[in-house]
Amino acid sequence: MTGPNELGRKYRLSPRPSQSTSYETVAIGGAMFYAGTVLFAMDPVIYLVSVPVPFLFGSVVVLNMLGNTLFARLSQPAKGVLNVLAAIAFEGSLSLVFWVSMPAVSGELPSGPPAYAAQLWLANALLAVTFPFLVIHAAFFHFWPLQKGELAAGAAVDQREASVQ
Repeated sequence: MTGPNELGRKYRLSPRPSQSTSYETVAIGGAMFYAGTVLFAMDPVIYLVSVPVPFLFGSVVVLNMLGNTLFARLSQPAKGVLNVLAAIAFEGSLSLVFWVSMPAVSGELPSGPPAYAAQLWLANALLAVTFPFLVIHAAFFHFWPLQKGELAAGAAVDQREASVQ
């Protein structure tokens, strides 16, 4: 069995690539949180429910549901920038749909402190509705029509084989 240092030498990688990636992620996340809450003076809870939580769902749609094929013919960094912009578009769309449907589903909820009822409803709706919908779409429709037939069918077969084992 080889350890991380042997693998690092074998592939000429840093012996601790995950550690530096973790530091970069925390630094970028901290800078984004600082910008939103200090520079733009947003309430921390409203910022978290308005920016990073919906962005997570937009990223899931772009990377998982579309299989990262949206801009497959492009090379980096253009592909990465366009994937981020697409995730932002999906995030805004999902949040807007849920925000507009909130009064019809749950009645008027107060927004902001002290209870943050509307923000909690939005975060929970994104989690409770979007993830099951994505799973149903992946498992029963094999990502149709978001992915091409061969890719979707191959992913479905791989998932079935993994669940059998």
